[in-house]
Amino acid sequence: MRALRTTVALAATGAAALIGCSSGGGSAPPTVSRDALQEDLTTKLEDAGATANAVTCDTDLVGEIGNESRCTLDLGPTSSIVALITVTGVEGGVIDYDASPEVTQQQLEASVSALLSQTAPVDAVTCDAGLEPTVDTGTFCTVTSDGVPVQREVTVQSVKGLLMDYTVLPVLRADEVATSLTDQLESQLGARPETVECTGDLQGRVDATVDCTVTLGASTQDFVLTVESVDGTQVNYGFKPKT
Repeated sequence: MRALRTTVALAATGAAALIGCSSGGGSAPPTVSRDALQEDLTTKLEDAGATANAVTCDTDLVGEIGNESRCTLDLGPTSSIVALITVTGVEGGVIDYDASPEVTQQQLEASVSALLSQTAPVDAVTCDAGLEPTVDTGTFCTVTSDGVPVQREVTVQSVKGLLMDYTVLPVLRADEVATSLTDQLESQLGARPETVECTGDLQGRVDATVDCTVTLGASTQDFVLTVESVDGTQVNYGFKPKT
């Protein structure tokens, strides 16, 4: 199987600490300015071997447990993410925080477009949602090339710090599966089934399955379709009667 894979950041950044500044009076919590936070993240990316085009945080980081700041890390067309910065501890003027990655819908659309454009022209990409840092979760994107829309499944493969690795695989819609199976059965049997109804889409990864019910004359037969290989947008499957 040939899967398109990309990594949306190259930093193994997890827990970290910064020294904040307190305002007069001594009662206000320490605060890390957005500029200092941006500089800290930039340094951590450089230490991990990545060069950021830009790091932009939306707010200062106030030293109260649970407080958050969101920072956009621009690492290039296929690796732009949002880092969610969360305060995990405060001791004196030192603020401990965790950084976890997420990819917005807009970032994912740009990333998938740039990734797939490496192998073929892409007119447009529309994704259902962004990506959260949870392995085996994902979303679907419709990729249009030469005016033809093709659905793709985007799945998070691994997460480590701000490192999120995902694959982009094709998907056959249920109606496309039904049409394809109808054509194959007609070729084998010499007669075209009256109806073919499939229970869902067929995901473009090896061993993925879907069930289809075929009606030919007075006979009805359930088939199970199993993906055997994937080559680019081509999903190759076998089928057999379901027992």
